Amino acid sequence: MTPIWGLTEGGNKRAAGRPRVPPRGVVYGPDLSFRLSVSVAASSGTNVMAHCVEALYAPDADPISSLLAKEGLRLLAAGLPTSVAATSTRTAHADVLLGACLAGWAPAAAGTALHHKICHILGRLVRFRW
Repeated sequence: MTPIWGLTEGGNKRAAGRPRVPPRGVVYGPDLSFRLSVSVAASSGTNVMAHCVEALYAPDADPISSLLAKEGLRLLAAGLPTSVAATSTRTAHADVLLGACLAGWAPAAAGTALHHKICHILGRLVRFRW
């Protein structure tokens, strides 16, 4: 959802941005997200929340990007706890996916700030095994 990409190859992390990078379309399927493990869903959910928070203080933040970020946070806070519970619902998954979508648009509009700068540095230093 953003014009920014990151790639790790051979322990080296690179990031850049181009206007043509965002996809032309994205499919957000609440029914498909039921298959995610709790650890992947929870870590992804907290990551997109961090994107929303960062969009609130990023260099190019404005009323529109802030609105996207705040609504993304609201949806994520409402849906994430239920979506990772044993009693998860389709509505909770839909809220999380819409929040994640907004979490992509918000930093695309506002730019990135300290959070992403630190993560990109750490990404160069640490090798994660998934």
